[in-house]
Amino acid sequence: MVAWAATLAAFWLVPQVSRAGASVLIEDIGLQSHVPGTPEPVRLRVRVTNPAATAQALEVVAAVGPDLETPAVRYRAATSLGPGEGRIIDLPILAGVGDKVEVTALDPAGRLLGQTGRELRESRGALVGILCVDEAVCRAAQSRISFSGSDEDRVAKRRSITFEFVRQAPHQWWGWQPARAVVLAAPPADLAPAQREALELFARHGGLLVLVEEAMRDREFLRAYGAGLPGSARVLGRGRLHRAPSVSSAAFDEAFTGQTLQPLVDPRVASASEALHWARRRLATSLSFPGLGWVIGWLIAYIALVGPLNFWVLRRLRRVEWAWFTVPFIAVAVGGALYAASAARRPAELLLDQIAVEWMDDASPMAAVDLGLRLVSPERGPVTVPLPEMAVLSGPHLFRRHPPPIRSLAVGGGWNVRLSPGPAMEVPVLQWSVADIDLQTVRRLPGTVHRAGGGRIVNETGLAFAQALFVDRDSVYMLGEVGVGVTVDIGSARREALRAHTGKCWPYWPYPRALVTRPASPGPCEGPAPGEIDRLRREPFSLLELVRGWGRADIAAAFETRSGLFLGLAATPSMPTGPGLPKGRRYTVTVVSFAPAP
Repeated sequence: MVAWAATLAAFWLVPQVSRAGASVLIEDIGLQSHVPGTPEPVRLRVRVTNPAATAQALEVVAAVGPDLETPAVRYRAATSLGPGEGRIIDLPILAGVGDKVEVTALDPAGRLLGQTGRELRESRGALVGILCVDEAVCRAAQSRISFSGSDEDRVAKRRSITFEFVRQAPHQWWGWQPARAVVLAAPPADLAPAQREALELFARHGGLLVLVEEAMRDREFLRAYGAGLPGSARVLGRGRLHRAPSVSSAAFDEAFTGQTLQPLVDPRVASASEALHWARRRLATSLSFPGLGWVIGWLIAYIALVGPLNFWVLRRLRRVEWAWFTVPFIAVAVGGALYAASAARRPAELLLDQIAVEWMDDASPMAAVDLGLRLVSPERGPVTVPLPEMAVLSGPHLFRRHPPPIRSLAVGGGWNVRLSPGPAMEVPVLQWSVADIDLQTVRRLPGTVHRAGGGRIVNETGLAFAQALFVDRDSVYMLGEVGVGVTVDIGSARREALRAHTGKCWPYWPYPRALVTRPASPGPCEGPAPGEIDRLRREPFSLLELVRGWGRADIAAAFETRSGLFLGLAATPSMPTGPGLPKGRRYTVTVVSFAPAP
């Protein structure tokens, strides 16, 4: 029995070659085998080799989930290999500790050419990746991070942080995703353009990027973010950028001690996804269900019809025995009427809503995008949704052991994500059901929102905002509509105290704690006012809802590295639309962080 189990395990874990001829090998999952504890986009690096003497077209399929009998998601990528050619394919998969990954190579007819698999095991601690040319510099950076700061800092780092010397920088931002922070102690000129961009986008999606200028020997990389001015962190999209002259400098210590250490050792803050989920909840299509009063009314009408009225008519006709036929007839008729009345509230065609939250700063037109799709289906069956280029699946978290958060998974078969050619996703849905899909991508806009001097800001994003706010540590400025290219004088806008719109951080109150850069105790909070929940459902969405969940400590955390925040709502899509895309609502929430005043 033991020998049989060992043989089976060896067959699954070792790259397999079928008689048709193709070998499949998993080279890496995550960042040098480090994977996050909860599902996040990570890199699956696969080497596929064609040992045959003829060219071969094939499809690489990666099945991911806790149970590979019914995987939650299958990722598919088409490729073609020449005689004896081997190729590395990087696939973005949504995975975490406890999931299993099985990779197969199929020919155009669907026949198995090769197969291998791996189970994702837990990696200890929050990961700090160090990218350097000289290993001595890597070890010096690791030692400095480990032993800097107070006794409490050193204990926290010893318990929570693990290090990895990165040998080869990923070419995609999601290749860095398992890391909380990345230290760049190597010349950016030695990296390919895609590798440099991946580092920048890693920070824009919420990571910490630390630049060691002595080892970089290059001030052109991210020059707009304080080149030559080491010290305090700068906001980069949703993440942070920190510069240090050398690994032995006090500025390097600042990135890994005190308040800046907390985001590294504490659980990841889900505020960004909370902002997306809240915006989708308020802006996307929602199915309306009959209320209790509606059901009770129909029940009273049915009882009156099938009882007193039915028998009063039959007694007048002296045909009481007909009740054997009239009672079931009335029951069927009322049931049909109930179905028709309920169906009238349901969609008659497939709807695809796009709700996006774009994270920017005032120094770059690049946006890190959290894109939330909502499928509202009038019938049962698979639905194919085209995806934007560079988009990666980020949720909902399908892999946890608790029940899945969307009803569409009850159809079975999981999701199919086609990565090439033409990225798209196939989602099984039920009749009159809602399926939510979370994606992460990037978008370059014509410009950003930035200061124009004299207390003014100018909108160069190319988006027309139907409503906009500017928030600083003390105040909220109601900017109203802000068109494309419009310059707004903040001082002339209506100003209200920020604390008048915050403090709704009661534990069971739904407002998101969005935009917060580190975990913080919310401080004094209050619950909902009488009738506030019902009133909120009837009112249109307001950008103020994204700050109502802040506590006093959250306000301080949000403005540690910012002088202000611009929030705008535009009725435009963040992903391309075409003739084949279903109708639906399109909204984009743009969040622009302003750097501290010099």
